[in-house]
Amino acid sequence: MRTRLLLIACLLFAGEGMAQRHVVNWAYGPFATPEDAAFVVDLDRISLATGPFGERGRTLWIYQDDQVFRSVGRSASRGNCAFTLDGDHFMRTEGAFCTKVSCVFLLEKDRTRPGSLKVHRAEGPFCTATNGGFVIEQNVVYLAEGVFANRADAILILPEGIALVAVLTILAGS
Repeated sequence: MRTRLLLIACLLFAGEGMAQRHVVNWAYGPFATPEDAAFVVDLDRISLATGPFGERGRTLWIYQDDQVFRSVGRSASRGNCAFTLDGDHFMRTEGAFCTKVSCVFLLEKDRTRPGSLKVHRAEGPFCTATNGGFVIEQNVVYLAEGVFANRADAILILPEGIALVAVLTILAGS
């Protein structure tokens, strides 16, 4: 009887010691109605989600601190550098040493909504802001319209504790 209880307890708490797994879901409309799973962020890997519940599919990117690398092969080993987060600039990079090429996003804290982050599309080596982008508010990513990045429809629902570099990589690669 004791061994059965111990076995059941081990099975119930087997996932507690594992690393945090984040499932990013698609969303639609102004009220962020949740949809199927879109991406899985597990340890340092960003993968496509398969199925509505977010089974991990093909690994697309591997990130370490503020650098993001492309995934190579079936074993999902680290390839060339793809992006890097440099302060409030999210830059496209290339090569093994993450040489900065051009700016992808320019980040700005929204003063009108505490806890909100405006992500402007940017271009060139000096991060010149362009129209549109995204607004990250609480755990929802909205499309942004115009030069002031006004919030439009929701596209993603984020889990708690997901790294900003992972979110920006998903937005830049999607």
